[in-house]
Amino acid sequence: MGILSAGSDDCVPESAESSAAGRWPARILYVDDSDPDVILAIVAFRRTTCRAEITRVRNGKEALEFLASTVPETMPHLMVLDLTMPVMDGRELLAALRASPWSSLPVIVLTASHAQSDIAACTALGAHGYVTKPVGLQEYVDTAQLIIGIWLTVSHVVSVHSLGSLASRNGARAARNGGNRW
Repeated sequence: MGILSAGSDDCVPESAESSAAGRWPARILYVDDSDPDVILAIVAFRRTTCRAEITRVRNGKEALEFLASTVPETMPHLMVLDLTMPVMDGRELLAALRASPWSSLPVIVLTASHAQSDIAACTALGAHGYVTKPVGLQEYVDTAQLIIGIWLTVSHVVSVHSLGSLASRNGARAARNGGNRW
């Protein structure tokens, strides 16, 4: 497990409330066992317009242990999750998260699988998004920017204490956006 910083220092949250609460840089828990994929992702996040503090763990078991040992003030704002890992894979982690105190933590699955069955399973298990891993650096940068932009800036980087209201806020947003939750 390690903490890595990525991105530039000039990211400005959309709301003064986010800035005042001192929640920047964004904290991302990156769950992936593949060193080459993690290195590529870190390089990509460094090239985005927002700073992110990325903590990397190698499997679902390590992710749960990390969350259990984290105080609310340093809880991740977002989890980026691979599906195929040893010890506890992404599907098992999603199931465990939904029955845990961290059930409201936003999770984006970032995996190599294009299978509709994986997308359906992750959605049923409560994943907030599903993205197929890009193949080149620029595509990874675009994906990292999308993750940062949509999930952390537009969603106003919620604190752990307010994650419970995320679902109701997103439901209201969906109604305003014609059914699109994000």
